[in-house]
Amino acid sequence: MDTLKHAVTMCPAIRPIDYTSNLEVILSVDSSVITIGYILAQLDDKGRRRPARFGSMTLNEREAKYSQAKIELYGLFRSLHAVKIYIIGIQNLTVEVDAKYIKGMINNPDMHPNAAMNRWIAAILMFDFKLVHVPGKFFRGPDGLSRRRGADDDDCVKNEGESADKWVEEILMCGVWVASSLESGVFEVGNKRIGAKGLVLAYGRKCVEATDEGELPVNDVGRKKDEDLRKVEKYLSTLKPPAGLDAKGLCKFFKRASCFFLAGGRLWYRECDGQHRVVLFEQDRLPVLKTAHDELGHKRFYPTRQQVATHFYWPTMDADIKWFLDTCHECQLMSQQAVLLPPTVISPPGLFQKCHIDTMHLPKSGGYKYVVQAHDNLSGWPEFEMLRKENHKAIGRFLLEKIMTRWGSVLEMVTDNGTPFVKALAWLEGKYNVSHIQISGYNSRANGTVEAAHQPVCSALIKSSDGDIRKWHERLPYVFWAERITMRKSTGFSPYYAVHGVEPLLPFDITHATFLLPPMKSLITKVELLAMRGQQLE
Repeated sequence: MDTLKHAVTMCPAIRPIDYTSNLEVILSVDSSVITIGYILAQLDDKGRRRPARFGSMTLNEREAKYSQAKIELYGLFRSLHAVKIYIIGIQNLTVEVDAKYIKGMINNPDMHPNAAMNRWIAAILMFDFKLVHVPGKFFRGPDGLSRRRGADDDDCVKNEGESADKWVEEILMCGVWVASSLESGVFEVGNKRIGAKGLVLAYGRKCVEATDEGELPVNDVGRKKDEDLRKVEKYLSTLKPPAGLDAKGLCKFFKRASCFFLAGGRLWYRECDGQHRVVLFEQDRLPVLKTAHDELGHKRFYPTRQQVATHFYWPTMDADIKWFLDTCHECQLMSQQAVLLPPTVISPPGLFQKCHIDTMHLPKSGGYKYVVQAHDNLSGWPEFEMLRKENHKAIGRFLLEKIMTRWGSVLEMVTDNGTPFVKALAWLEGKYNVSHIQISGYNSRANGTVEAAHQPVCSALIKSSDGDIRKWHERLPYVFWAERITMRKSTGFSPYYAVHGVEPLLPFDITHATFLLPPMKSLITKVELLAMRGQQLE
């Protein structure tokens, strides 16, 4: 093993990254339930990729149970952490993945309430890169590295996951800052204050530009008000009104100017009680705020505003004080404000609005080799069809005849990304706007609703065929009828009852008159029919 490692490090195909050039650097990442594989390469002058680093990071048992989407996001986070010292300062970094949904997850982190995923997204957003999707058939390098099984000496690699999480917590100051109920959140870097809307790092929203010492952020409205103050000061010193104003504008300007006066070479704001206030312009405001807040006990908004407003005036005082308090690092660390995040409420889909579909492979019986079945996500009602060939035509006919013409248009169909399902649902999506959710072959749990039904169906077929599995095609309708009327422990009802609202009529119901009413001997009225229906539902 040591010889192989030495040969890899001395391989002439592996070249270090040239940080003096502007050639593109590419990080290719692929993840599976086994391993995370990555390749760090740089294009040469002829456009050829020259690998500089590559690696495989084995997942532990807990990480391997993540959903496929979560594994892909975690793999990107771990890969960026693994190569972070090699991509510092790179201005032209491209990250390649074979999962399209990663971009949506990074751009919409608030859709994922899981705290761990938000920390990963926060760490990913600290890197500057362009995300590119590459189809799996052109992604063989990282794909191969993501299939390496763990070795005995991989303990140090497994511990890297914990160190990566610890690194994120240290960078994000012991966790992701939550400020969803505030209008702004901020952090401080050196002598600069940086503000951000909402969740600064975890939610990746655009940050307010850092301001140099002695400056406050000014928007267009605040800038216009400051310009008006300058015009008032100039008018009071020269007694010449600004040009370009009509009669109505001049009247408004004179009324505004009457609130100010000049004394001692400074502009003052006139107060009725005689406690006039000095007008501060842009360059003088931040030092006053620092003195009133930082040197007077780091008080909150009201006492700080009262300290400033008693002596000074400027039009955007409230907004500037609020921004300054939000940028106070010490106040943030000591804040005891509990932010309540709204609960995530998932509305259950209606009957056959979402269904899970999969195919069972069985020994040949009566010319049939496959059974395709679809389970309703809400009731668990199964639909099935015996197939001689597993192709998109047979799958499409089953979906159209057994589901859509019986239960209406389906909003979502979940499959294991098999080729027949992809082709069949691509046709249905274009014609009937059916959304296709594709899970990974690595993560069969995502389609557990139908995967879990395979074992009891196969077991019932073997038992009902008297040991001759070649007769399963004769027994299949009875097995699925039994599946439809079997009570579900999760709901306490059978799929039949969940769909129809009545208990099924079984043979012993006829022989022993269980759950039955006396037979109708003649036509009955609507009232009598409703009464009979009420007795059935009791």
